[in-house]
Amino acid sequence: MTAPSLLRPEQFAATARLTVTCSHDRAEAAAADADWDRLYRESASTNPFLHPAWARAAAGQAAEPWHIRVHDAGALVAVAALELATVFPGTRVLRVAGAHRYSALLELPSLLVHPRYVRSATRAIVEYLMSRAGRWSWAQLPLSEHTAWFEPDWLPGGTGLVTERLVRAEVILALGDCARLRSRNLRESVRRSRNRLTRDFGAQWSIVRITDPVRLPSSVDNLIRLHHERSVLTGRKGHPDRLAVPALRAYLDQVAGMQQAGGPVLSCYELHAGGDVIAQLLALHAPAATYCGPSGFGAAAWPYSPTTMLQWQACEDARGEGCRSFSLSTGPDRAKLRWSSDVRIHPEFAVVAPRRGARIAYACYAQAAAASRLHRQFRG
Repeated sequence: MTAPSLLRPEQFAATARLTVTCSHDRAEAAAADADWDRLYRESASTNPFLHPAWARAAAGQAAEPWHIRVHDAGALVAVAALELATVFPGTRVLRVAGAHRYSALLELPSLLVHPRYVRSATRAIVEYLMSRAGRWSWAQLPLSEHTAWFEPDWLPGGTGLVTERLVRAEVILALGDCARLRSRNLRESVRRSRNRLTRDFGAQWSIVRITDPVRLPSSVDNLIRLHHERSVLTGRKGHPDRLAVPALRAYLDQVAGMQQAGGPVLSCYELHAGGDVIAQLLALHAPAATYCGPSGFGAAAWPYSPTTMLQWQACEDARGEGCRSFSLSTGPDRAKLRWSSDVRIHPEFAVVAPRRGARIAYACYAQAAAASRLHRQFRG
């Protein structure tokens, strides 16, 4: 249980200009905040998971929130929505709120930092964490999209240890060069799908984009059903049901319910044919990008390459809205690389507290995590 004294926001003077505050109150971490929404919009981010809705929805389940904010003369310039969790007895880890519990959906956890403050604000967050290193064993810090690598100078002299923990790879299509990057094979696939739909349904097919907060929850519910149907299709490449866990579905529903906070969070693209919704795609929105989320369809939709059709429409909408990029999500594979060969790397680092016990605990954890990843790869 969080000690009563920790419920009061803590303050830390990082530099003459930057100040850091940290709140451990769940209600405060989950509350709407106009400054947070503004920072997200002004960040020009391409990462939709930095929208405050994802952190607010996760805050209610956080073991102990560490909601860190960096201000410059009163203006909010960075937010690190973290949680402190016990991974095994005596070992407590700081990580992005929801990054573990909702990892199947929250694909790119990160820190929200204004581009002008990338180095200074990230350093201020690290210095604050190190000043409280007695409370945690290690901190898992995925860097913002504007930060290529962890700088050793961010660690105060003689404290802690930093090591690369993992790298996430995301397939990106730059929309300014959209026509050149799309393969002829991809364009032919969309053309054939449209012809087949017209042959089988005449004019009775269309793609509909759902953004209305009233209609979105029911559309998401139907997407979850179709996502499950896709996972049990026989004779096709297997796709796991990422939304089978009730907690993940509840998390997605909660995020969808915050649709109007800080701009659009989600869109649900529906392929209608013959009076039915036969396929869906969840699109996640950032200030400068659209990101492809889970999709779903039944056996009857397979001949129409429904996911590609819906992704194509989402890409066209993103271009029309002035987005810089269109993301095919993490995990490069053949289908995604048909769209683009541009792979963006998102590194995550572990900052280990300056204690012998913390280093031993992290070494054991890192070996177990590496073995688990290899096991999943071999099994897949």
